[in-house]
Amino acid sequence: MKKTFITVCALLFVGQISAQVNIQTDSLVMRKGKHAAFVLTIEDAQYKKTKTSWVKELTSRKKVKAAVNNTDVEVLDGKITDLINNELNIYSRVLDRGGKVIIESFYEIDNKFTPLADSLNNHTMMIRQFLMNYGAKAFNVAMDDQIEDTEDDLKGILKDIKKNQNRISKYESNIEKNLKKNKSMTEANLKTDSDIITNDESINNQRALIQTLSSGTDARKSAEKQLRKMEKSAKKLVRSKEKNLDRIADNEKDNVELKTNIERSKYAIETLEKEKVKREGDLAYLKKRKL
Repeated sequence: MKKTFITVCALLFVGQISAQVNIQTDSLVMRKGKHAAFVLTIEDAQYKKTKTSWVKELTSRKKVKAAVNNTDVEVLDGKITDLINNELNIYSRVLDRGGKVIIESFYEIDNKFTPLADSLNNHTMMIRQFLMNYGAKAFNVAMDDQIEDTEDDLKGILKDIKKNQNRISKYESNIEKNLKKNKSMTEANLKTDSDIITNDESINNQRALIQTLSSGTDARKSAEKQLRKMEKSAKKLVRSKEKNLDRIADNEKDNVELKTNIERSKYAIETLEKEKVKREGDLAYLKKRKL
């Protein structure tokens, strides 16, 4: 009765995680002939990492060396569980099947290979339990790797969102600075317009004065010199206004570009937020899949 209870529990455990880790038995050919094979399938596992961990699993309970040749992993006089007193010869193949890893293993005890799965065979049950425990562990390692990658992706997404938010703040600050500059230059130009009008009136008055003075006299020469200074000052005022107008136009053009950049950053944030939600969903799903 106790044996039957253990068997039922083992089968229930196998069924519980069969979607991620599955064990089947088959009669397969290996280098010592055709024998019963335990075929362990681990979904979403990385081949190289799983192969390395499989070798470690076979050699961790007893200090023996594994013979590894391409897909083949063999351990002589090994031990997989304390419940089996006999030493085992374990012959296995680790196969990459694109998105999952399959381990075909054969177990030789006292020069006899374990027969095909029989729920009433203690050795068979213990081997299946050993494989299921290892499969669950290997699958969880694969999930942990994917969880770590997804968490790194989320960190990158959050970092990019922050970058775009900072860019928007910088763009908005530059727009505000340009607006303040343009306001200041517009006010300066209004004063310049007033100065130009005043200066033009003074020039006209000076020209009228010169007409009243005799040619060649010191008074006329002095008045003409003063007129030249006034005309030079008038040109400076006009140039100052033109420069301000050019700067105002450049700032307005710059603001148009800055507003475009803001819209681009907002769109990037919107896209990143959607990706963030998706990756958060992926993360929750991966954590839920762990065994």
